[in-house]
Amino acid sequence: TLGIVGEYKAAVRKQLKLPVFCAGLEIGVDELITVAKTTSYQPLSRFPHVNQDITFRVTDQTTYQQLLELSSITLKALGQQYGMVVELSPLDIYQNQENKQKHMSFRIDVSHPERTLTTEEVNKLLDGLAATVKRQLSAERI
Repeated sequence: TLGIVGEYKAAVRKQLKLPVFCAGLEIGVDELITVAKTTSYQPLSRFPHVNQDITFRVTDQTTYQQLLELSSITLKALGQQYGMVVELSPLDIYQNQENKQKHMSFRIDVSHPERTLTTEEVNKLLDGLAATVKRQLSAERI
């Protein structure tokens, strides 16, 4: 617990001439310092990020969680291999009721801490992801 939030008692409100609906908070500085020490600072990259959306067609038996976990693990490994910083975020799931397939979309944010990426490098990363997902989940990149 970092602190508490609550409404003042009527006597305190009157003494301080506060409005009827008034709240206050108390933050524990020692607890806040403890939490602040556990985070590490990472400077923002001076080089541009590339945002790319990718969509996979999968069977209705494949769960979103399966595809998300496999994609995250694969992108992390490929990013380390190529020296890139990669972030994956979910975008969309679409399933037509007449069809036994789903479309699952993700947004991929790619950057390099020391230089600007080329289109070929980003495509190589996405192709590696698509190949892994196809091999393990029979998912087709669309």
